[in-house]
Amino acid sequence: RGHIRDNYTTANSATLAKVTFLDGVHIEGIGFEPSVGGGTNAAVMWLRYVRNVLVNDCQFKGHAGSGLFLDGALGFDVERVFGQDGREDTSFGYTINAAGPSQGGSVHNCHSQSGHALFTTNGSSLGGVPRSINVSDCTAIYQGDSPFHTHNACEDIVFSDCQVTGSRTAADTSAYAPAFHLAGKNSKIIDPVVNGCYGRAIFID
Repeated sequence: RGHIRDNYTTANSATLAKVTFLDGVHIEGIGFEPSVGGGTNAAVMWLRYVRNVLVNDCQFKGHAGSGLFLDGALGFDVERVFGQDGREDTSFGYTINAAGPSQGGSVHNCHSQSGHALFTTNGSSLGGVPRSINVSDCTAIYQGDSPFHTHNACEDIVFSDCQVTGSRTAADTSAYAPAFHLAGKNSKIIDPVVNGCYGRAIFID
């Protein structure tokens, strides 16, 4: 575990490069009402290889990709981020997406209404695994897919005191659109609240 501290070159000239992180990123009080194409590469705010990050009091409306995309973020605090009307036709209207080797972060007091999901993870054996992220005191209303969701691979994702109201999909009882969907190792759901939703409240696979 951990990150490469030096550059390496093998006898056959293959290289393994050290990543240089931008340290001390602070973004606060920004609102977006974008018109962007779909897909995970259409993030409104993409923070890549950053350390000691604070994102506070930001809003995303009508986003087709992720609102906030944390790609290899270390030690991040995300607070009071609001997502609204994240586009469902593209299937990537996430409010917050923690991807790659992001770790040691917290997402607190965030809100999403009428989007794809409030929080999700995206990791892989090649691109890195998100781990040790706490999501707490967040609320999701009328989401079109699982509001609190993890994709495999990820580890140690904790949802605490989060609330979901009125979420549903076109196939209302789909196993793939519960309020909480965990697909990573050592992940937890603590004191959830689910009100008026269609389909499963919790799904673990």
